[in-house]
Amino acid sequence: QTYSPEESALRCVVTHDYETFYAEECPGRKELGYPPWGRLARIVVSGKVEHEVASTADRIARRITATGGSGVRVLGPSPAVLERIAGESRYTVLVKAATPGTIGRMLKPFPAVKRPRSTGPAVVIDVDPVNML
Repeated sequence: QTYSPEESALRCVVTHDYETFYAEECPGRKELGYPPWGRLARIVVSGKVEHEVASTADRIARRITATGGSGVRVLGPSPAVLERIAGESRYTVLVKAATPGTIGRMLKPFPAVKRPRSTGPAVVIDVDPVNML
């Protein structure tokens, strides 16, 4: 179901037209530095207490911004597209960089370990995510 059946990407999916999709999608991705011409990492912070989740996401974004240099762009934090799942608040931080090495260096201090909910928000890192929900 969609409110925009005329969207080119959807038409291409319906007709299995990979070549047209590629030709229309790639110039914008290249211009904006999205994969495969750049690297993107999505950091999702989730937990029961919204202000703790927001604060954790903010600390992560500030730390990456402070150490990232000119080749890194941090977007967010902001509430995730799906703000609440199973009673938990979710915030997202996106990190854009030109190379995989830069993304790896920026994310090294943030192990993506799901912590038990009783100890605070969980942090999940997805490099070059397929799904942004």
